[in-house]
Amino acid sequence: MNRMTKYLLILSFVLAGMSACIDDKSKDAHIQLSHITIQSERDTFYCDYGSVQEIQANVSQDMDGQELHYEWRARYILAEGEEKQDVDSLKYISTEPVLKYSFPQLGEFQVRLRVSNEDVSEMHYYRVFVQTGFNEGLLVLSADEQKKGRTSFLRTQNENDLVTGSEYEFKLNAFEAVNPEFPFNDPTDVVKEGQRLAISCREDQVIYIFNNKTFDLLSRVDLKVDFAWMRPIKMGNIMATNTVPVLSERGDFGQLNLQYGFVYDDGFYPETSVYDRYYSTKNGVHCFVDNENSRIDYFRYRAFNSGDIFKGYHINNVFITNSNDLWTVATNEKSGRVKITKFSKFDFFQGPFTEESASLETATIATLTEEAQMIENSVFHVCFYTNGSALYQWKMMEGAAIVPLPTDPVYTAEGEITCFASSTNERYLYLGVWNPSAETELKGSVLVYDVQSHQIVKEYPGIADKPIKILYKPAN
Repeated sequence: MNRMTKYLLILSFVLAGMSACIDDKSKDAHIQLSHITIQSERDTFYCDYGSVQEIQANVSQDMDGQELHYEWRARYILAEGEEKQDVDSLKYISTEPVLKYSFPQLGEFQVRLRVSNEDVSEMHYYRVFVQTGFNEGLLVLSADEQKKGRTSFLRTQNENDLVTGSEYEFKLNAFEAVNPEFPFNDPTDVVKEGQRLAISCREDQVIYIFNNKTFDLLSRVDLKVDFAWMRPIKMGNIMATNTVPVLSERGDFGQLNLQYGFVYDDGFYPETSVYDRYYSTKNGVHCFVDNENSRIDYFRYRAFNSGDIFKGYHINNVFITNSNDLWTVATNEKSGRVKITKFSKFDFFQGPFTEESASLETATIATLTEEAQMIENSVFHVCFYTNGSALYQWKMMEGAAIVPLPTDPVYTAEGEITCFASSTNERYLYLGVWNPSAETELKGSVLVYDVQSHQIVKEYPGIADKPIKILYKPAN
């Protein structure tokens, strides 16, 4: 056999072997891969800032038995006008099959899910829009019997939602969810000025300042550093630029700058003063009651005081109307008779204490306690105040004469009315009620009271502990 024939025989054997391999249907010839499929009912999500967003994909693979590995990554998408250095790369956020994640800022995020097994990997993309859940709504500050604070917030599109019903539910730990590392111990007050909110805590001697829309903590003011005596119990409306007064438990005052987050002493108030009551208005009027010295210190444009007008009297209550009239209720320390006085004339040198515009002496003020909060309603020309479970409506004036205080309430709640506030249009009152016997887990509720019909038109039961302050927070 010559060499050429030998080569031809070898070639034919090789070709025959290749043909056999091609026709072979065995698994060694065909490597099957377990391909992954990712499906999702939706690829776009909207969530509130501070809340946990959950994303779950439907993942399947061609062959059972292979372990699936999940990797979630996200990046912030640059908004118009933002600098390029603010752009994030895809950052790892989870390896769980179901993503549960609180996105760190407002705006749009791209989220990538990568699922892999030992053969292949597959990716799927989502878009998440993070918006503020605290833009507008009703804020309730409360505390339990151990003085642990709680902030409850009901999001609304407008204030009328509180009457008709909001599509949202109360968030029962609003500030706490955004700032879990800063618990409220013995909270006493919350105020809003501009784009900032402040919450004072007596026991810890701190004031927290938050962003009005996101509830992010902006600063924590430790009063013990410079004002060891300061145990804050009440804050007022703005007195100077970005500054509100802060009343201490022992009767001293300080000033809190909300922009820079510091407290300083103020020269408006005499060092001998011991204030046990404080009232302020959005119009920049501030009234400080000093029963130890039988006087009222009054601030409007500048500081004034009542001199000897209340000498021999104990000042029970004060409030200021929307037209800046000052009303006082004081008890004669000898006779026990009560004098109700209206001061409506304002002098730039003497303030409101030039003369009494009207006054009335009565034998008692049985329905009005010193703890009572008083709110004027300028639409119906009445004043509301509370005493335990009772809500009273006082007409105040009949012509030029002062009307005696009412003896019967216009509404009685099931529980104690611990605080209340007026709606912006003054048609409704928001009553904070604490009922230890309530069947709900939380014993604090908010009732919406119609001023004209004297009826409760909406109830929000079990949304707080013992209410301390109710505040409707508009978007601006």
